[in-house]
Order: sequence, then structure tokens, then C-alpha cells
Amino acid sequence: MYLFAFGKDKTFFYDKETSAIYAFLCENYWGDNLTLKIKLLVNLLYCDSFVHSGKIKKELVKKSKELSKYLNRHPEQDLPA
Repeated sequence: MYLFAFGKDKTFFYDKETSAIYAFLCENYWGDNLTLKIKLLVNLLYCDSFVHSGKIKKELVKKSKELSKYLNRHPEQDLPA
């Protein structure tokens, strides 16, 4: 799903820091499309956390929450591109 939606394997999103993931999304998507991609990624990471345990699970939940905060800080029309 990650590859289809973002052109990157899930390991990219698992391994990168949230700020790097956000920068990648901003560089490749803009406007409403950026908002939709962030929402999709938030859901994917959160859902993936249910199939992992330990440190990986915690990291995926953390990244999901951090990306959600980007949406809360920036109204949909004002997300930086």
C-alpha cells in the first residue's frame, strides 16, 4: 500500500524520523493532496502498529500521532508545500 500511495516502501516510513517523512510529503504533494496523503499515512502507520510489538509498535504509534499534529497545527488550506 505504501509503495502504491507514496512511491516508497514501508521501511522508508518505518526508518525515517517524522520530520523527514513530513519533508518528503511536502516536497512531493501540495494542497488538498498533501492533506489527504498525511491522513492516509497516519492511518497506515497506526494500523501497522497493531501487527507489530515492542519498540516498533511504539515508534509507529508515535509517528502517527506526530503526523496528526502537523494536520492540527496547519489548517488544510495552509499546509506548507
